[in-house]
Amino acid sequence: MIEKSGLAAFEAQSIPTDPELLGVDGYKAFLQRRRESVARRLNEFLGG
Repeated sequence: MIEKSGLAAFEAQSIPTDPELLGVDGYKAFLQRRRESVARRLNEFLGG
């Protein structure tokens, strides 16, 4: 999917693309990283 859509599509949705996070074993870390990214982007948008 990353090769087909490009990294920009994933970054726009705060979806981590680190290969370690894309497997079943990395799911909790994936959620944590995405949560942090969404929060950072919201704070930037809101000026916080």
